[in-house]
Amino acid sequence: MATKGEMVLVVFIASNGLFIAWLWYRARPESGERTVLPMFLLLSISMLVGLLPRVLWPTAERVKIGGSIASIILTVLATIIGARRLFRARRRTG
Repeated sequence: MATKGEMVLVVFIASNGLFIAWLWYRARPESGERTVLPMFLLLSISMLVGLLPRVLWPTAERVKIGGSIASIILTVLATIIGARRLFRARRRTG
């Protein structure tokens, strides 16, 4: 039962990531969406990295732990990248 719920979550996060990518593609070059959406896309990817091992290999504990560690690293990187982009955008606007 938990695997089915996790699979639904994976599908939702993947579709959300595709929607974010589409929004980023359609955004104007100097808009706020261009600044913020890459961070959200990276966060969606990090969530998928953490969830996919649980769905694809439910009995492999080492793979689950590796996916969780990779997810944490990607989340930290996405947060740092997003913060730097926001600070740069604020400096440009004054």
